[in-house]
Amino acid sequence: MGRLPGSRSAPSPWGRILIVITVLGVVSGALSVTIMFWLWRLNILEALVKDAKEGRWPSALIGTVVLATSFLLEGVWVGDYFIVPSAAMIFWYAGYTIWHWNFCVLNFTRPLALFHIAVLAAPWLFVAVTQDFGPWMMERGNSFTFAGCLHITFEGWINQRLKYDAFAQKSAFLERRSTQLLILAAVSLLCLAAWFAQG
Repeated sequence: MGRLPGSRSAPSPWGRILIVITVLGVVSGALSVTIMFWLWRLNILEALVKDAKEGRWPSALIGTVVLATSFLLEGVWVGDYFIVPSAAMIFWYAGYTIWHWNFCVLNFTRPLALFHIAVLAAPWLFVAVTQDFGPWMMERGNSFTFAGCLHITFEGWINQRLKYDAFAQKSAFLERRSTQLLILAAVSLLCLAAWFAQG
């Protein structure tokens, strides 16, 4: 977890440090999971506040939906990592992924937004291979931290190497208000689906 990739300050190491000290038995697994979820929520809050300050109200509303429904998350510490055992949360993960990439498109250059497609796909590839959605959030935290370091360290290189005019032109429609409202509707439905499926 930590700061959003692309912020000028380095990604926060607290999520990774928390995992290490939990594995070492310094803090309990239950407390660690609770703290990590709150770090996650603070990160989402930071993003939606940024969108609100920039006047991107549809995107800020999307972030608000994701933040509000994040309280559905319930984690369990297992061995040396944590899982979210409810399969229903796949809907929330999908909504979160859409929201986060939308944030990237609106706040970063097009090459960096393209880079974050791979970053956001990483935890999905993990669960596709393992057929287990439980560790999705753990893997998202790992990819988030690693990508944040790459983003900040190699931002210039990424902007040069991933510059594709075709992608820039085709993705421009995402900034339209009508598109943002459609994304708001889609993310809201996914998050509500997680709520209903969880029962």
